Amino acid sequence: MATITNTTTTAITAIGSPTLTFRPLHPTLGAECEGVDFSKPVPDAVIEQLRAAIAKYGILVFRATGLDDARHTAFARQLGEPMVDSAVGKPGVPNRLDPKGELM
Repeated sequence: MATITNTTTTAITAIGSPTLTFRPLHPTLGAECEGVDFSKPVPDAVIEQLRAAIAKYGILVFRATGLDDARHTAFARQLGEPMVDSAVGKPGVPNRLDPKGELM
């Protein structure tokens, strides 16, 4: 796996995988990720890169993914079992997520 680092981004490429770019959002927490193709199931090699980035940055932000609730849930499950938020599904709390309220 090749890693390229400068002051604002880290690009990680595994052989046969797309290049993922991580732009830190804060010195101690969070990064914006680009390069994931959400139009199809995310390959295991990319999931492993994302897990490594989660371990490094704590939080990843994906902008304009085009994911609907079902594909969002499927992607989240590739990373691990989603946590259920107790506020989802309570009276007066809108649920824009899948019917099970698994994602926040």
